[in-house]
Amino acid sequence: DGTTELVDLYRYKKLGELETNIVLQAGDVVHVPPIQFSKATVKIEGKVNRPGVYQLAQNETLQDFLLRVDALNKDADLTEAYIRRKGNSNGSVETIQAFPYLQAQGNGHSDLVLQDGDVVMIPPRQEEVYVIGAVLRPGPYVYYPGLTAIDYVGFAGATGKAKGLSKIQVFRENGAKAGLGPNQIVGPGETVSIEEKREFG
Repeated sequence: DGTTELVDLYRYKKLGELETNIVLQAGDVVHVPPIQFSKATVKIEGKVNRPGVYQLAQNETLQDFLLRVDALNKDADLTEAYIRRKGNSNGSVETIQAFPYLQAQGNGHSDLVLQDGDVVMIPPRQEEVYVIGAVLRPGPYVYYPGLTAIDYVGFAGATGKAKGLSKIQVFRENGAKAGLGPNQIVGPGETVSIEEKREFG
């Protein structure tokens, strides 16, 4: 009948708004327009599903943008994400830490509106090393290349019930034994284990 409807499939796909997924009729024509680079755009880089340049919706927040372009994956480190934004007049570049705005805890940081020319950078998540056994603080620790098993036991703090340091074991992600002893180099995703002494009587 010559009428036109504007459809926002993002609101259906990501927000579950069923009314935005309209029913097609015989003779309908679906037109998907290309990005208009003359309008506001944002570039996203790093460990994201589809890096590139995206057209920016009016008053679009950082969180809405990341959801709309389906940017995030399990390897993204949101705690280290940041936005590069050009200054207004002097050409300087401002760096804005993104994580406070993504926490959305009602702290005034959850509504950062993106601007034309912003660059959103999402670095890859740093792998962790797990320390278990006779330590004061078992759990995950940030992986640093070149550190040994004794270094991670030092982070976690060995207890008085720990066996000798020569008994420290390192296990790979699949559970296979990677090595024995305090000087064993630890890789990302591996587990460092120090056994407790067995007490009798």
